Amino acid sequence: MKTLGIVRRVGVLIGRRGASLLFVGMLSFVLAASIAFAPAPQRASPAYLVLSDLAPLWAWAAAWAVSGAVCWVQAFVRQDRIAFALATAMWWAYGLAAIVGYFTGVNPRGWVAAGIWILFGGWLNLIATWPESADLLPEGRRHARRD
Repeated sequence: MKTLGIVRRVGVLIGRRGASLLFVGMLSFVLAASIAFAPAPQRASPAYLVLSDLAPLWAWAAAWAVSGAVCWVQAFVRQDRIAFALATAMWWAYGLAAIVGYFTGVNPRGWVAAGIWILFGGWLNLIATWPESADLLPEGRRHARRD
């Protein structure tokens, strides 16, 4: 299959950690857009009220966009530590914002969102510790460590 060959070549280029960063980068861009272009009723929802109390929504959108861009850039380089740290921090910041909403009573279901955001950040932090599989790296990089 030709498609499988393309996927294999991309896998060799970026590896599993890089693929994870591309995925997380896309999620970050989607979150940035969802905040930047949120209609008025959505901006009035409990989650958005908490976010806007902590920082302007444009700042949240910009932070998610920057996180996405860093993830996409570092998906293709050996040094990806900044991308994983920034992305993890963004997911945990969102989780903490949801916790704030729950404990202040603004968002009664904030504990659910907090669990999702914080657990996803923990999963991303776990991926950051994975060594790249030697069979996915080009010959010259097999002994190099991605960190």
